[in-house]
Amino acid sequence: MEADLSYWRFIEEWHPKYWSDDRVLLCDILFRHLEKEDVDEDDKKWIAKDFNSNEEIVHELKRLEKDLYSKSLDNYYERLLA
Repeated sequence: MEADLSYWRFIEEWHPKYWSDDRVLLCDILFRHLEKEDVDEDDKKWIAKDFNSNEEIVHELKRLEKDLYSKSLDNYYERLLA
């Protein structure tokens, strides 16, 4: 099954600091690792040190994505209702 990342378009458009929020980069690294795409050696070491399983990686990825989506949704409504 191919991942549907349409929610990322919403985050990219509405997150007030999308390009400078480190959580965006962390999500990218973790997702690429899960998809078995290229990941920098330093990032591989970090993942091996901090996570014991793919389930833990998915849990962290979901936590980060929820935070980012929530911030984006807050910004969306602030602008909508301004």
